Amino acid sequence: MEYTGRLVPSKEFALGSTPGADSGDGGELRTSGTIRIVVREDDTFEYQVTVQNEELKTFTAGRLYRGNPGTRGVAVATLFSDLTLSDRSIQMRGTGTVSRGVNVRDLMKQLRQRPAEFVVRLESRASPAGALLGTLR
Repeated sequence: MEYTGRLVPSKEFALGSTPGADSGDGGELRTSGTIRIVVREDDTFEYQVTVQNEELKTFTAGRLYRGNPGTRGVAVATLFSDLTLSDRSIQMRGTGTVSRGVNVRDLMKQLRQRPAEFVVRLESRASPAGALLGTLR
């Protein structure tokens, strides 16, 4: 099964703005992206992240959280970490790693049944709580 989401700056996400909408300064969002997660029948998952990074933010990690989009939630998987990505155009794909103490089968079942309860956060040094955020659908 495949789930996708639009990644928007945390300020825009918190305000409930429409992804890709005006940034408030008369222009388009300068840093945004997309996430694609594919859950395999063997209970593994792969991801693909694409970011248009006009502000040259430095991303250091990507994580999957379970919980209400308006709260921090619980980290259930890591997409990537210990990296420094700051190019104008970032494309990354890989296999996610489930957090310690999280049952893989249960997580994949929950993801299949209720994808909107999961939030992807791309973290940066300046915004460790998430510089870009997006819910899955």
